[in-house]
Amino acid sequence: MRRRSITPRRVLNELADIAFADLRQADLPVKAGDKLRALELIYKYLGMGEGAGAEEGVVIVDEVAGQPPARPGEP
Repeated sequence: MRRRSITPRRVLNELADIAFADLRQADLPVKAGDKLRALELIYKYLGMGEGAGAEEGVVIVDEVAGQPPARPGEP
């Protein structure tokens, strides 16, 4: 087996592939939870978490296929 080096760039590229995969046309079996976790890890790696950019809010929206997203304040 050929040994591959693990670098931050390779890890970030793999996470980006998961985070930005189109769930409808993904080559890999990617689930919505996988995408969310990958985005969270990228977010932290870029220093956007743990109080950084506190003036920016992050909104996670669950969309149901065929229904428009709810507006803020609507159930």
